[in-house]
Amino acid sequence: MKKQLLLVMLASAPALALADTTAPAPAPNPAAQDALNSAASDNANGGYNAGVDYFAGQAYQAAAFTAQDIANQDTTQANASYDSYDWQQAASEAQSVADGQTTLSLDQSSITQQDETTENTGYTNEVNAVPGVQQANDSAVQSSVNSSASSSMGSVTSSTGVQQGQVSMIYDTSYILAGAATQALMNGLSTSGFQANIDATEAELLAIADTASFNYSGAAYEASVNASDQATADADYAANVAAAPTMSLALDGAALTTALSDASQQLQQIQSLTGVTQGQTAGATSTAQATQQTSATTGVTQGQTAGMVSTDTSYTSAADSQQTTLNNTSQQNENDGWNAAQSWQAGLNAQYAEQAAMTIEQYDAGMASSTGDPNSVWTQAEAIAQTSADQQASIYDAQSSAQNIATTDENSTYDTANSTASTVSDTLDTAAGSAASSDAQNTIQQISAATGVTQ
Repeated sequence: MKKQLLLVMLASAPALALADTTAPAPAPNPAAQDALNSAASDNANGGYNAGVDYFAGQAYQAAAFTAQDIANQDTTQANASYDSYDWQQAASEAQSVADGQTTLSLDQSSITQQDETTENTGYTNEVNAVPGVQQANDSAVQSSVNSSASSSMGSVTSSTGVQQGQVSMIYDTSYILAGAATQALMNGLSTSGFQANIDATEAELLAIADTASFNYSGAAYEASVNASDQATADADYAANVAAAPTMSLALDGAALTTALSDASQQLQQIQSLTGVTQGQTAGATSTAQATQQTSATTGVTQGQTAGMVSTDTSYTSAADSQQTTLNNTSQQNENDGWNAAQSWQAGLNAQYAEQAAMTIEQYDAGMASSTGDPNSVWTQAEAIAQTSADQQASIYDAQSSAQNIATTDENSTYDTANSTASTVSDTLDTAAGSAASSDAQNTIQQISAATGVTQ
């Protein structure tokens, strides 16, 4: 509006040249941005480390289960054998390995809690730092605008002899708070859903462990916990998706209200500074109302002929089939990612369990070698540990293969989704352009018919 006003005032003096009014934009205070960057780094690193340490703890726990199973088998042999001393020694060694793995698992749990504390603190600091960054940026922009505008107005006044004014900058960002409640809800749902997924995975691992130790009632219970947690995670995800449009509508409505208020204030200031009635009376909230006010102010009839607005929205369905393909591919990509992660976790557990079993097997093999008896108790104990190690190695190989297959398909579906997304955009752009061209021709024809002037 200010630029248009100056053009009108200077229309009768095209030879005037304004002085250079370019002013360097001041840099925002970096302290707030540095604080935000540091907090964001703590948040991201804490979350990553917490995840890594958590899964390492689960793997140590799986190794403890395997070592405990070997210890239980050795104890059973000790109870059923006359030569129980060596069996008890073998069981004691296996139990020692199991206890060591359990200790490592508990240590990882403590480390995970420390990482989660770092993550939560970083998140809180990150949220608290955002207003400071916004304020620093806004202050720098406002300073630059005021300086440049002041210089420009002074130059126009000097060149034309006409006193200039400047509309004060409107600084109203209250509309941002309109979606705060919904955002808080979505943050809570995200946190709840993430924890539910972790709990579901832990329950699944416990169910596997219970099944391996023939604790079928425990396995059934953990399976029910797993199903409940997965249902909670799915519900949180669905609620999060449903909340997003609500926040969008709240922000759009609040932003529109703020924009209308700002426009009203600026129009009033311009009219006060120039003494010239503006083309639109402040407060118009629709095209029809603005048109009527402009007609009254200028004496020139405004408006458009009935039916000028097009109701053709057929272009919105032009890419439906491509969108369906994109949706299906994206869902498959998400499933592949989940399957790859599950296989990785199961493989990691098997790897740690195999290492624990091999530790026991190597001890038993050393003791068997020292006896010189190929049929000694230690040779039999070695066989038990080796069998367990072989079983875990087999599980690791199977899970690694499943992970590779899922990862390969994940990469493929990712590429397909990317290429499909661009075709959806191109198809919609082409269809919308065609519809817009048709609408424009319709509008021009109606204007020509209404005014008698060929457009």
